[in-house]
Amino acid sequence: VVVVLNKGRVVDTGPPEALIEKVPGKYIVEAYAPAGELPLRPHLAIGGRGIYFVDKPEVVAKALVEGGVRVAIRPRSLEDYILMRIGGVDHGEGS
Repeated sequence: VVVVLNKGRVVDTGPPEALIEKVPGKYIVEAYAPAGELPLRPHLAIGGRGIYFVDKPEVVAKALVEGGVRVAIRPRSLEDYILMRIGGVDHGEGS
């Protein structure tokens, strides 16, 4: 069981697989540029990365690459759930 803490408070608990299932989309597209320079608004902005939670990564990745942005596509992970819950700047669902 994983316990997710934020500022000393428990924000969620559960098996890793159950927490990963709470991440929207099946894939993560990471864009390596500051959020203000990205052609699509990210769901999360962390440092010099934009994070997109997607089911069809090709669509978002293509738009980003055409905008001159370097990207990586990967399956969602427990780290993504933790970032979604306690880290980054949430930009909502619209992009």
